[in-house]
Amino acid sequence: PAESAGGGPTRIFLTVGSRDNVRPGDLVGAIAGEAGVPSDRIGKIEVRESHSLVEITGDDVARVADRVNGITIRGRRVMARPEREGP
Repeated sequence: PAESAGGGPTRIFLTVGSRDNVRPGDLVGAIAGEAGVPSDRIGKIEVRESHSLVEITGDDVARVADRVNGITIRGRRVMARPEREGP
């Protein structure tokens, strides 16, 4: 698979999920508010039980991970990092 460089979507791993009553709109709001990324640059959002994955355009990934890491969403402190691709 190709590396996502220069604006291709990259997923960010967030440590909140459906068990925390998090919805995609909560994540869009947090990312837009904290990192200043417009919602049209936020791609597919997968909310799973214990975590969420959010696609962000490549050039915003580091800023989003940095700004969202440590904030609180739905009463739960969030750890955020770019997702590591599997083999």
